[in-house]
Amino acid sequence: MFRIAKEQLQALATTVEQSFINRTVHQLREDFPSEIEAHGLQGPALEALVHRGVADATAFGITQGDDVRLYIECMLVLSPRFSNDPQLPWATEILRREDLSGTAKMDLIHDHLVFGVGGEGVTRA
Repeated sequence: MFRIAKEQLQALATTVEQSFINRTVHQLREDFPSEIEAHGLQGPALEALVHRGVADATAFGITQGDDVRLYIECMLVLSPRFSNDPQLPWATEILRREDLSGTAKMDLIHDHLVFGVGGEGVTRA
């Protein structure tokens, strides 16, 4: 029988996470150059933002790759601290909802940004 040591699993998870971060940084540089410049995220600062975005998204139950990437994009487009920005109470409300999956939360945020819906009082799951 073949066994994987705990350390090996941890190393694999770290490699997968770093690969996601590298791909996300590359994509953000291509898709959001003006936002990156506006926030002064040159060099390692952008990678640090992505690391923080992964951790923050995970804390809100957002774990699917596309959802995490959208969360990080919101950090660039809305505010690096959009999840608790007093100017964006609708985002905070959505992210704190425990009755929604991570995907449902990001769908509501996307709907709000694109269509102006999905904020307070929305019960879609």
